[in-house]
Amino acid sequence: MKECVKNSINSREKNWQKRKITYEEVVKLAFPNPNFESIAYTVTYSGGPKQNPNGSMTKGDSVFVTNKMNFNVTETNRS
Repeated sequence: MKECVKNSINSREKNWQKRKITYEEVVKLAFPNPNFESIAYTVTYSGGPKQNPNGSMTKGDSVFVTNKMNFNVTETNRS
C-alpha cells in the first residue's frame, strides 16, 4: 500500500492511501452521501503530479494523487 498522502477536498484535509483517485471517490469524500441520479458534481483539481498537474474530472475519470493536492467539488442540480 502507498504511503498516506494528505489532500484538500473543498478546503478540508483528507487522507488518501492509493496512487489514484476516481471522480466518484472524490465526490464521496466531499459529500458523504452523494446523489448521482439527481445532482451533477463538478470536480476540479490542482497541485497534482506531472501526469495530471491540474484539470477537471467527470464520471469515470481517475487521476494520480500527490501530497497536498487540492480538489474542489461543487453540486449542480440537473435540469
